[in-house]
Amino acid sequence: MTASKLLMVAVATILLGMALLVVGSATQGGASAGGFILIGPIPFVFGAGPSGSVLALLAVVVGVMMVVVLLYYSMAYRSQQVEDEEIHK
Repeated sequence: MTASKLLMVAVATILLGMALLVVGSATQGGASAGGFILIGPIPFVFGAGPSGSVLALLAVVVGVMMVVVLLYYSMAYRSQQVEDEEIHK
């Protein structure tokens, strides 16, 4: 997957999430939100609404899973590069 396709998927996912939040708040009269922002080594966790704490916890779990997957693929990519360099010597 190229970087431009990945960027389009990311933007579409964000817009879909925002649309779902707007529709949910319009139909139920209230909405809950939660999030997890990781800036360097400092995590920011927030939640608002009746289920905000549960959503914030869910955001942390998903964020940790994303970091683990990123580290896994990074290590796999580096080991593949090392193997390729050994083959070409």
